[in-house]
Amino acid sequence: MQAQVHREVTVAGAAVTLLVGIQVLFVGDSITAGTGADPGQGFVDLMASANPDRSVHNAGCGGSTTRDWVLPKLPGAPEHCAFGGAFEQLAAPHVDADLVHILLGTNDSTGFFEPGSVGPDEYASNIEALAVRFTGDVVVSIPTPFPDPDDIVQSRLDLFALELISLSESADAPFRLGADFSRMDRAMLDGVHPTNEGHAWMAAQLSSVLVPEPASAMLLLMGLLALSARRPRARAMRGGLTASARGA
Repeated sequence: MQAQVHREVTVAGAAVTLLVGIQVLFVGDSITAGTGADPGQGFVDLMASANPDRSVHNAGCGGSTTRDWVLPKLPGAPEHCAFGGAFEQLAAPHVDADLVHILLGTNDSTGFFEPGSVGPDEYASNIEALAVRFTGDVVVSIPTPFPDPDDIVQSRLDLFALELISLSESADAPFRLGADFSRMDRAMLDGVHPTNEGHAWMAAQLSSVLVPEPASAMLLLMGLLALSARRPRARAMRGGLTASARGA
């Protein structure tokens, strides 16, 4: 593993920091893809532009749910990644990335692109099954809020957040908890997507969780070694996912 050094740069008014000397993969839906922001102003774009010497890959798939990331594409389904097989299409070439950030849940909660919304138990199972496929440090962030705080969709997102927190505290957790994007000011949303301001805020939030302080670099390395030892057990526990989950 390369030595982990970090630096801070201001982009679009946000303090953006990334580790220097690593490959970073961002997995997610349209929010990760940058929808809602002007070209080049998505939170992944901001972090990449602040670190041009880093290999930052955006695997955002608009419309995708956690199901689309863990289940294979069904025969006859459209080629778009939001119809299953997203991992194989977008992330498989980058399974060895040093750092993987996962942000999913918005489409799971709305059910816009599925027969119905994804329940919290399935959401948690899918996130864990996705995280164990990567060999590096995996960070999962809590999804952004729904525009209407009283809508049932927000209630589902709240349950997803609780599941992520609970999973991250498990001894067998295949990921660590990232940013809490649920704290985003809804004024930074345009529908379900963050505006330029929202994406800049997200980039700033991620800086504090993706980049360890120098004094904690050794603790991070020790954590990664422990994580790699736990993953075989987690894979065995979650390896039985099949396409039958789509009927949930």
